Amino acid sequence: MRILFLAGTNSIHSHRWANYFAHAGHEVHVVSFARTIQPVL
Repeated sequence: MRILFLAGTNSIHSHRWANYFAHAGHEVHVVSFARTIQPVL
């Protein structure tokens, strides 16, 4: 499944949700207008 998150990348919660679905085997993309505090892996 392909998932697009519209979320602030300056929030640890956004990172956790994206990582959860990515590790579950989904294709994950994150779009944000906030400054990123660290790369999303």
